[in-house]
Amino acid sequence: MRGDIEDRGAWYVVQDSRASLEIYRASSSFRFVREDIDGEGRNGTATQVDPRRAVALAERFLEDTGRPPATIDVQSVTELEVLSMAQGSREPTRTIVSLQVNFRLSVDGVPLVARGARSR
Repeated sequence: MRGDIEDRGAWYVVQDSRASLEIYRASSSFRFVREDIDGEGRNGTATQVDPRRAVALAERFLEDTGRPPATIDVQSVTELEVLSMAQGSREPTRTIVSLQVNFRLSVDGVPLVARGARSR
């Protein structure tokens, strides 16, 4: 990823045609978003991702970006869906556009529940 760093107040942002990286200035929180993926199901196709593969990719992403100093466990894998309906249709078409891997964090067995105490 290459681009100029933009100061957007509370966030530093770098964008290119493939992705956006947003870093929250007050902490080490960040959000990485792929821009080259059809997250709204506009192209009418969806690739099924095996939940186990999604978990493996998410865990690899955590390793590559630096795991937080906490115990991280998978809490759930959630399907993100888009429902669309053609004019005159009685039933919507359901398209799974993404899987979210949600992690639960704890330190010495104590669950972290405050704002930012999660990873997705």
